This record gives sequence, C-alpha cells and structure tokens, in this order.
Amino acid sequence: MCRRSHSALLLLIWMLSVPVGCSDPVTGKRANSVPTEVDSPDAPAEEADNIRPALDIPVPPGLERIGREVVSLLEECTAQVRGNPLDAEAWLELAMAYQAHELFPEAIRCYQQLAGLAPQRPAFVHYNRATCLARMGQIEAAVEASKLAQSFDSNYPPIYWRRGIWLMDLSRLDAAESAFRRATEVAPDDHAGWIGLARIALEHEDYAQARDLLEKLRQQNPTMGYVHLLLGMAYRGLGQMELSKTSTELGAGQLPIWFDEWQVEVDRKGTRLLLRLDRAREAVRDGRAEEVIPELEKLFETYPTEIPLLSTLTPAYVATGQIERAIEIQEIALAQRANHFRIHFNLGLLLARKNQLEKALFHTERAVELNPALSSIHSHKQQLLLQMGRKHDAIDVYFEADRVEALDAGLCYSSGRLLAQEARWEEASKCFERAARLAPGQATPLLWLAISRAELGQYLAACEARDLAAKLEPKHELLGPLAQKLELLADDQGLLESNR
Repeated sequence: MCRRSHSALLLLIWMLSVPVGCSDPVTGKRANSVPTEVDSPDAPAEEADNIRPALDIPVPPGLERIGREVVSLLEECTAQVRGNPLDAEAWLELAMAYQAHELFPEAIRCYQQLAGLAPQRPAFVHYNRATCLARMGQIEAAVEASKLAQSFDSNYPPIYWRRGIWLMDLSRLDAAESAFRRATEVAPDDHAGWIGLARIALEHEDYAQARDLLEKLRQQNPTMGYVHLLLGMAYRGLGQMELSKTSTELGAGQLPIWFDEWQVEVDRKGTRLLLRLDRAREAVRDGRAEEVIPELEKLFETYPTEIPLLSTLTPAYVATGQIERAIEIQEIALAQRANHFRIHFNLGLLLARKNQLEKALFHTERAVELNPALSSIHSHKQQLLLQMGRKHDAIDVYFEADRVEALDAGLCYSSGRLLAQEARWEEASKCFERAARLAPGQATPLLWLAISRAELGQYLAACEARDLAAKLEPKHELLGPLAQKLELLADDQGLLESNR
C-alpha cells in the first residue's frame, strides 16, 4: 500500500510539538479594550480600567483571563510605542510580547508596522511574522514571508527547515526537499534539516535512504526519541519488523526538538509562567511527561484558561496515554478560541482514538471549514467516514479537497482505491495519476494507475505506468497479478508481441 509518513497519532504529536521555547497557535476575535489591572486570572473585566487603542496599535481581546503579569507586560510595551510611535525597537518589543503570549494576529500587525520603520533586524522581523502566520494556518503567506527573511539573512538555518515543514503541509515535496537540503548546507551539524530530508524520503517510500539518514542522526544523539520513531517507520517499510518494533518503542510519545535561537529570544519576552512551561515541554520531548504532569496540573488550578498551559498539558497527557484528559483540555482551549482550526483538528484526532466518531467528525468538519487548504484535515475526515461505513461520503471528500486545491498524494491514493472498489475506473485512474505525480518516488500509485488503465482497456498506457513502477520497486507484489491482467488484455485486443 501507499503509506503516509505519519499515522494519526504521529500527526497529532507533530502538530503538538513545539520548537524550543515555542507553543502551539491560537487566535482570537478582536475587541476594542484591554484591562489595565486585574486582581487574578479570573477577575471580571468590569473591575479593570481600559486602554483605548491609539495610533494603529493592535489591541487583543480578553486579557483579563490571562493574568496580571501578562497585562502588565503588554501595558509597558504599549506605553513605549505610544511615547514614540516611530521607534522601531519599541514596536519590536511589543510584537515579541504579543508573539510570546500567542496573540498572533496582534503580533503580525506589529511586525507589519515594523517593516515600514527600517528595523535594524529586518530578517528577524519577517521571520517572526512568518512563524506567526504559520501558527494561524496561513501557510502560503508564511512561506512568502520566510523568503523575505532569507533575502536579508541567507544563513539562518530555521528559515529553511521551517519553510520545509510548511511546504510539506502544502504537499510541495520537491520544494520542501530543497529547503531542508539548504538547511543542512547552512548548518550541517543541526539535525533539523536532516530529519526533514528523512521525512521526505519516507514520503517517497525510499525507506533505505530514510534509514541511512536517521541512523547517522541516532549515532550522533542516541537519546533523540523522535529519530527512533521515524526509524521505526523506515524499518517497517524495509520489512525489518523486529528493528521497527524496537525503534518505535524507543520513540513512543517522543516529540521532535528544533532549536531556534530567534524563537528563544521571542519567548524570553514572556512571563515567568511561560518559562516554566518551556521546561515542562522539554521534559515531555525527552519522554519525561509523567514527571511534569503534577506540576502542570497544579498550574492549571491557578491558570485554567491559559492557552500556552493547555497547549503543554495536551501532549503530556497524550504521551502518557491519558486521551480523555487530553480531550478535556482541548475542550477548555476551544472555549477560549472557538474558531481555531488546530484545536478542532486535535479534538477530531483525539475523539477518533476513543471511537467517538460522530463528535470527531463534527470537529474535523469544522477544522475543514476554518482551514480548507490543509490536506491532512481532509484525509482525516475521509478516514473517519470510512470508519463510520460511509464510503460514498468518503469518496466525496476527494472532490471537496480538489475544489480547494488541498490534495496530497495520500488522499489521492486512498480515494483512488475507494473509486476502484466501486469500479469507477476513469476517476480512479485520475486519482492514481495525481498521486504518482505528487509522490514521484512511490511505486504503488503507479501500479494502481496501470491497473486502472488496464481496466479501461488502455494497454500501452498501462504498460508505461507498470514499467515506471518496476524501475522503482522490481519485486513489488502487484507486478505479478498485473502481468497476468496485461497478458489477457493483449490477447483480447489481438496485440502483436512487439507491442507488449
């Protein structure tokens, strides 16, 4: 079969994983006032004074729910901007403060203002704007902003490996591979680019290449759990099941660790709470989630609606198998950010693991509405519908994703198989052709393309697809049955031996 590089759990882990000092994305509706003083995180807004926005200073909503430390920091930064609205450094401090506290829409507006003030570090400004855009699901815009950052500083590795991750989200594997490779050229000792290349190899089902890359990383850093997790996938693809089992067990629950100096600089603008959460995230990445959960739960009693805390608790619970608790935490996050696609998507994944399929489908469909361009959400929706026995609706997911240009190789392939089961060979052939084009290194989509063409009586076209697949994987299990089918087709059509 055509394997996706990530199972549902691995996808969730990847989404919940955070670079050193970072958190997952949140957005919020805009409001026109910010409380200036709050007695506690739960104090009502009417007990606080308000700051009226001046100039074009972005004003976030609901800071009374975050706490006095955050409000005080933002007041201080805002006052500096008001005092000198042409001071690029003041705008930068405010932008980083917003970003550190996951107020991404406001951070983006500040970075946009900064771009017109001739900042001393333009690459830093555009790069952080790119990461904020990505956290909000605006992946195309993030890619373009990262190119602006590169134009000012072409030697900062995270510009490239982050872009590679974003391009993978967009199913632009060739461009992603180029970005990851550039990251390894700029910083050969940084593992992030090499891990990206290994993920690309897994996407192409080049398991030997993925294994070789990951084994080198494992030897350099044997405790890097995420490398073991990917190694398990590579060994499984090579049929080495014992090694796959061992590696998967070593990597179970492990999150990737990306070091990003500029992101750390942003996070230092956060409050003491965020610094404590950074340490907790590092423990979760190192496989020590059980150690930090008691401390996180104690913080949760004081900050029950703090999004960065909820974003830290969720992967900790997932890593320890506490899926129901992870669901509860995501539902609390949803109450704060009702229209954030990532929270809905996470809930869809988690609820599916508890076999609550109707609820999972509801949140997944909401995630599709909020971010229709992300192919992985459509893929999860299709899998849910299949689990619910709704095959025809699952097939329709392909056409829905096609309308918004959100197709990836996995979704095209799985949809082709469903259409083949319905003997809709013309449509299946188009799906497999797209899958083969999006994942040019995979033999399985090409072989199913050959099968579809044979069913349509297209002998020569079927042979062409078969030959391409045979070059990639000469011993593929489908080659034998396909040869028999083509032989019968040739006899039926009275083709000469020279045409076979």
